[in-house]
Amino acid sequence: MIRNLWRWLQGQMVQDVPDSIAVCEFDCRPASCRRGEWERCEHRLRDAAARLRHRMTWPARLESGPGGRGDRGRA
Repeated sequence: MIRNLWRWLQGQMVQDVPDSIAVCEFDCRPASCRRGEWERCEHRLRDAAARLRHRMTWPARLESGPGGRGDRGRA
C-alpha cells in the first residue's frame, strides 16, 4: 500500500522547466522538433531575444525606481 502511495505521489510531482525551453514546452504546438528546426525556430528565437532584452534592462529599471526618479521610490 505504501509503495502504491509513493508511486502515485511521484507521478504528481512537477519538474521546473528551464527558461531556454519553456516557450517550446508551453507555447508551441509540435510535440517535438528536429534539431535543425529547433535551432532556427522563429518562435523560440523571438522569446530568447525578449528574455535577453529584459535581462539587459533589468538593473536600470531597479535604479530608476517608480516613475524613473532614480530614488527607488522613496519620497
